[in-house]
Amino acid sequence: MAHAKVTMAMGLAVLMALSTLGAPVTAQEVAQDPKQPSVDNPHMHFWGTGDLSSCWTHFDGNDSSGSAVEGYGEKSTTSGQNAVDFTCRMQDNLKQDMYLDPNGTIFLEFTIEAYAPGNCDGVSAQCEELNVTLMKGTTEIATEQFNGISSGDPDTRTWQIPVNETFERWNKSSEEPSINFRWVGYADSGLQCIIALC
Repeated sequence: MAHAKVTMAMGLAVLMALSTLGAPVTAQEVAQDPKQPSVDNPHMHFWGTGDLSSCWTHFDGNDSSGSAVEGYGEKSTTSGQNAVDFTCRMQDNLKQDMYLDPNGTIFLEFTIEAYAPGNCDGVSAQCEELNVTLMKGTTEIATEQFNGISSGDPDTRTWQIPVNETFERWNKSSEEPSINFRWVGYADSGLQCIIALC
């Protein structure tokens, strides 16, 4: 049987990674903590475990402590449904309120490699395209669906979110940014797999 597999990398260094979330950041006066945002440090980096069971973010691109050595995480199955659903939250709370440039844009770039040759008939086998959601605390800011990522090839996607008054200010300790990734695919099965040695 063919595997249904999704691979998402954590950090910046390796292809197939959830790369960075960047936006113009102002009004941060935290005493040089590289894990906190500032005007000179506006790029959030994603880190996580190899099995995608844990994902976290911070603003220090050099601190990958606890993250998968391979630079990516993956989940696979040899039959049936492969549902991937994980949220990346800030490792530490914001120490000061974070303000985004009201004329700025949040830029999210990530690479995913998903292979799901199984049949999604919409009745017994329901698939979902990749859905990515940006949260501000418990408030959903934006959701984007990324179609056609199940070919098995690395696929880099970008998402640009213009800043508006709803999320120009992020309150410390209650409105930290988080990002959810959700995708559902199926492994191939049946007679065609016996013949093709899936």
